[in-house]
Amino acid sequence: MSAAPAVSVCIPTYRGAAHIAETIESALAQTFADFELIVIDDDSPDETGQLVARYRDPRLRYLRERNAGVKKTGTAACGSRAGAISSSCRTTT
Repeated sequence: MSAAPAVSVCIPTYRGAAHIAETIESALAQTFADFELIVIDDDSPDETGQLVARYRDPRLRYLRERNAGVKKTGTAACGSRAGAISSSCRTTT
């Protein structure tokens, strides 16, 4: 991977523990490897953060933001990233 990845994949989530592992596994399994994977947690009250912490892939970054809504949090964290691709982890309220 180059110093600056070609693509930033952003996954905003809130209460995403039920699906975050599947989402991360899917992204990391892609054949294109020059990307960073950024999980932006909107202050989830569940174990989303602990599940993300199990991964040791250097492409993965975890950001925990104050509860501002998944859309706002995801846009703020990834909106200025060149080549960003935004995805959503299934959420429940």
